[in-house]
Amino acid sequence: MTSRQRVIEAINHREGDYVPLDIGGCGQTGINASTLYALRRAFGLKEHPIEICEPMQLLGTIEPDLLTKMGVDVVPLWNRGNLFGLSGPKEKPWNMPDGTPALMPKDFEYDVEENGYTMVYPAGDRGASYSLHMTPGGTFFDNIYRSPPVDEDNLTPLEDFRENYTLKTEEDGIHWEREIE
Repeated sequence: MTSRQRVIEAINHREGDYVPLDIGGCGQTGINASTLYALRRAFGLKEHPIEICEPMQLLGTIEPDLLTKMGVDVVPLWNRGNLFGLSGPKEKPWNMPDGTPALMPKDFEYDVEENGYTMVYPAGDRGASYSLHMTPGGTFFDNIYRSPPVDEDNLTPLEDFRENYTLKTEEDGIHWEREIE
């Protein structure tokens, strides 16, 4: 049974040869870059900086060599942009608080304050106030909330969330050179 068949069977609540494995197919099944780095090392795969595909949780891009080694059935389809408002290529060197080498989107802009907090600018805009922060030694970023009060009597959800729910194109996804089976 192929990965595709296995996933289709599971979606249709039918029993396949085994339960499909999803590691890194989305934000809920992703792996923190530090853990991913250690996992690659444990499998004897090439060590290199981990590309951060989802900066808020510091999730690393799981590459085809590890997907194959682990027998993963699902591949990711990430949006062009992310929760930071960044969409550039992952080429900016950055070290995780534990020292794990990583690559952030090229437009990732941050400061480290005297108290050790890492403060992140929204969409890489140094002219804006910080939007996220991470404690010293942290493993993910937290929001800095500055939202205006909500007028419950005059909500406009279609306008407020229009950009969050859009049609996806081929350009939105990460494309693998081969299908993983």
